[in-house]
Amino acid sequence: MPKQITRYQCEFCNRTYARKTPATDHESICLRNPKNKSCSTCFNAIRDIDPICAVTGEKIFVKHRTVKHCDKWKDWEEAVF
Repeated sequence: MPKQITRYQCEFCNRTYARKTPATDHESICLRNPKNKSCSTCFNAIRDIDPICAVTGEKIFVKHRTVKHCDKWKDWEEAVF
């Protein structure tokens, strides 16, 4: 008979953890958490073959370089179309 297990999942990226504390710690730094204002949640990110920031023109999602709390970050809900 299968045994039920409990896992904890990040609300933003769906990564799972066996314990609650690491899951909570991860959520606070998750790049998909809008509070961190990263490229992953920014309206200005142009997600093309080679993703760039529409404001700065810099490449985004570069390995080993994390952009958080960007002053040019713009919320999707506040964007004017």
